[in-house]
Amino acid sequence: MKPNHIRILFLIAIGIMFISLVGRWEQTFPSNGNAQQSTSKQENSHYETSKSPNETVVANPGSKDNETFSDYAKSGVETINTKVFKDLQVSLLNGAIISASLKDYDVSLEDKSPMSLLTDKAGSQYIAKSSIVINKKPVSIRFENKGIKKQSNGIVLTLQGSVDGLEVTRTYAFDDNKYEIKIDQKITNTSNDSIGVIVDNSLVRDFDHDSDSFSLLNAHSYTFTGVAYSTVNDKFKKESFKDIAKTSKPSVVNNVGQGWVAFLQHYFMSAWIPQSTDSTIYYKKLSDDMFEAGEYTYNNIAPKTSVDVNSVFYTGPIIKTNLESLAPNLEKSLDYGMLSFFSEIIFWVMNEIHSLVGNWGLAIILVTVLIKAIFYPLSAKSYRSMAKMRMLQPRIKRMQETYKDDRQQLGRKMMELYKEEKVNPLSGCLPMVIQIPIFISLYWVLLESVQLRQAPFIFWIHDLSMKDPYFVLPILMGLSMFVQQKLSPAPADPMQAKIMMFLPVIFTFLFASFPSGLVLYWLTNNVISILQQWIITRSYKAAHTHKK
Repeated sequence: MKPNHIRILFLIAIGIMFISLVGRWEQTFPSNGNAQQSTSKQENSHYETSKSPNETVVANPGSKDNETFSDYAKSGVETINTKVFKDLQVSLLNGAIISASLKDYDVSLEDKSPMSLLTDKAGSQYIAKSSIVINKKPVSIRFENKGIKKQSNGIVLTLQGSVDGLEVTRTYAFDDNKYEIKIDQKITNTSNDSIGVIVDNSLVRDFDHDSDSFSLLNAHSYTFTGVAYSTVNDKFKKESFKDIAKTSKPSVVNNVGQGWVAFLQHYFMSAWIPQSTDSTIYYKKLSDDMFEAGEYTYNNIAPKTSVDVNSVFYTGPIIKTNLESLAPNLEKSLDYGMLSFFSEIIFWVMNEIHSLVGNWGLAIILVTVLIKAIFYPLSAKSYRSMAKMRMLQPRIKRMQETYKDDRQQLGRKMMELYKEEKVNPLSGCLPMVIQIPIFISLYWVLLESVQLRQAPFIFWIHDLSMKDPYFVLPILMGLSMFVQQKLSPAPADPMQAKIMMFLPVIFTFLFASFPSGLVLYWLTNNVISILQQWIITRSYKAAHTHKK
């Protein structure tokens, strides 16, 4: 097999295998770094109430919530609608947010109803709650609606309730155009004794392990589902639900400074962002398929005094510009993997082009043209090297025939030929090596950017983040690879030539499961490469013939 064929096969294979391995690594071993150094395991409880000499460890309320999911709806709900939320429901039991649908995101191409991110429906429960724990005892509060006020930019819901000497006033401030909710609580001790109060803001959700199985032919199985958090010491850490399910004890992360904790899934997230600087973050398994993550703060409230506990709750798409201003490192939830630096640049350029042309498929094509233009000097060098090798093929074949029984002598003669003609058979490798990170970076942009979710191109391509339903693009890509082979020097060995002929078929099969946007990029890249290679090869051949 000729060197240029070896490098094409090797580098493309390395690129695809690297994508698969990175996807598998990110799913199986999410970025935890030294999380174990700052994480302590609690046998029975995730509460660490050591902030006061008189304080003791709070007993675990149990492996499941004291209230069932159905209790929240039965206790009555207040429904909020904004420009981004449809039928967001706040239960009067503990003020839990038990339902939230996103108006700008459909369930699927076939189902145009708003996607439910939070829900209390059996089998897919996913809620946010703010619990009150008094002197080691979790309590339930039956709130009353004290009014819903419409403001110029949103809505404010006020709930009030009392329990065991505490009066709790909680407000939910909704901005009409934003996915974050400001939740402020004023907790008043109406008794004659000090009361130790924990405010525990958490997320609870069901998770189907079978739906998260990894498949080489399913690109979306590379995405992460689990817990993410940030502290001063751990800027951004992740723990998959599969890994959490393997432990029976809560994980508690001490925090000094503003942090946050979130549930991540493909394209979307929910996060609690405490406004205090001394919250404690935790995550744990409640049962085989139920998980909880949250943050809590402790306050010792003197008689007849009040404390304010303020938080921000975000539930919506993972969009960097939405997250940057909410908390440090929250934007890292948009995780493009190890090549995120390149991915962010590519997405920024794509987004700017999209703002002009209004079509993500066209933006991908134009980004590809731009990338090829930037790398043209290197590509031209590669194609000139291949053209030289093609011109030398007759002489190489004669050498192979002459020295077919002496491999060492053949090697020496070929090296002499390369030196005489000033040809480096591997000189074209560098451009390809440089472009592999671009390919992988774009892959993660297409896979992780919610803007590409259900983004149409033309005709039959209705979702660039999903595979081509009719496999037209993969077939065209395979044909383009075949044309590229015809422009390249052919292997002298007939068996190797047959193997090379099968490569387009193999890669067509592999790319058939890739996002159609990625296949569009690769097809466009191949077409431009074919044009560049044809022009350079023709001009080199003409110049070489004229010289002779």
